[in-house]
Amino acid sequence: RSSSTGKRSSSTQVVPLHLKIPPTRTNSPCGRYVHTPDPREPINLQSALQVVKKLRRRGHEALFAGGWVRDQLLLLRGGGASPTGEPIDAVPVTLLDVDVATSASDEEVLSCFPHTSHFTDSRIRTVVVVDDNTGASTEVTCFRGPDPHSAAQDASRRDFTCNAMFYDPVAQQGGGLVLDYTNGGGQSDLSGGLLRCVGRPWDRFEEDPCRMVRGVRLAAQLGFEVEEKTMAAMRSDECVAWLRGVSRERTFIEVCKGSGTCHQWARTLDLLEVSGLGNVVLPELSDKEQREAAEV
Repeated sequence: RSSSTGKRSSSTQVVPLHLKIPPTRTNSPCGRYVHTPDPREPINLQSALQVVKKLRRRGHEALFAGGWVRDQLLLLRGGGASPTGEPIDAVPVTLLDVDVATSASDEEVLSCFPHTSHFTDSRIRTVVVVDDNTGASTEVTCFRGPDPHSAAQDASRRDFTCNAMFYDPVAQQGGGLVLDYTNGGGQSDLSGGLLRCVGRPWDRFEEDPCRMVRGVRLAAQLGFEVEEKTMAAMRSDECVAWLRGVSRERTFIEVCKGSGTCHQWARTLDLLEVSGLGNVVLPELSDKEQREAAEV
């Protein structure tokens, strides 16, 4: 299947932006967010770039997606001080994982690269491509939605607006393009420090209930507030019932990711208690114990 290269939708915000490849290696703060460099970052980034270029040569759309794009934008825009002017904790950000989204099918991705691992379920189809020279791994996920060529439809099925943006690293204009198919919602929410579901929160959480715990973890890690409708869905009986069907292993992994610093861990516990998800994720702790743990 080849990608469609027609005119982009009028609801797409295209921002010319050059994101350095390799990224600038510095641990100096940029506003609130601080880049914690890892020597593997340039290697992983170059490997992901080669994956994009090879898929493009085969006629497929291929873009950087998800957390790498989000965190690059956070580092560029910083976050400033808190609304009250009080000091805020620096938020460490790494740029280690560079994921690729593509219009190619998983079979077509497998045919392009000799060394891969293949994962698929009812929601996503992902191929992990291993660089023969460096051993770096790049996750390549097929676009979701009825139109396999549509990055916009894939964005509409991602979890949160801040994760629904793409970066075209080989665009000719301005050295690269950030693509926001949420009508600018991704960039707006990123600037405002708001965690918001893409579209209707109940739909996103029904697709994967573990997204609720991931939302708690992201809000805690990035210092975001959870948007009102997103929080209302998390607290609803319907969504809580869906979460009970998720394995403890998956929710445990998300909770552990939210414990990188003492502040993040306290915020994770606080959000789990406020949302009511703690009763499912940490059933051993009462509401009172969760509140007390968050205050330590």
